[in-house]
Amino acid sequence: MRALSRIAALAALIAALCAPLRAQEAADEGQGAGGEVAAPMVDDAAQSPADDASPAEQIAAETSLPAGAPDYEAWARVALRAEQSLEAGRASDQALSQLRTQIVEWRDRFAAARNENRVPLATLRNQIAALGPVPADGASESATVSAEREQLNARLAELERPALAADLAYARADTIIAEIDDLLRTRQAEELMSPGSSPLAPGNWSEAAGAIRASVLGWQREIRQNLTSAAQMSP
Repeated sequence: MRALSRIAALAALIAALCAPLRAQEAADEGQGAGGEVAAPMVDDAAQSPADDASPAEQIAAETSLPAGAPDYEAWARVALRAEQSLEAGRASDQALSQLRTQIVEWRDRFAAARNENRVPLATLRNQIAALGPVPADGASESATVSAEREQLNARLAELERPALAADLAYARADTIIAEIDDLLRTRQAEELMSPGSSPLAPGNWSEAAGAIRASVLGWQREIRQNLTSAAQMSP
């Protein structure tokens, strides 16, 4: 009986000593070997809004937007999620590529939105220019011209606000896309320079060529989109 008691006590002691080790092993397995996570696509409804609204969101909230205008609250959640993923730097390449596609779609919406009032804005600016320059200090103009100038300027400011919100959102989206591209290029360069992935090894040429070709095609597509957008904005 004494032998059995000693064996039971020894087994309990071994179990107590091994418990912390098992807990540490489970924690290490949960973190993963590479520390890289495959972040899911951004769900607009699932993301909580930022404590401070973005400038575009603030302008949109104070402006009567035209029908079909982008949802700036939803965009603020998407942009915040993307910026947090970039700051953490742990999202997988596939997750970043998916996120980039989503941000490009938002940027295209803003490119269209900032051209929404292009014709009315040009008309108002021409009407204001037709009134002549604002009188210098000490000079005066007729009450009729002064009232007309004030009305036109008020209308111009009202129409410019949706375009300003779209411009700010477009710039934020463009910055996020550039940051994603920089991170992906950095990872590709590190992978090519890592041991066993020498660019001189013929087995790596196909993969490297495919990555370069995809990057070049992406840049060409964005350049065409930016040129089209710039042409649409020109009066």
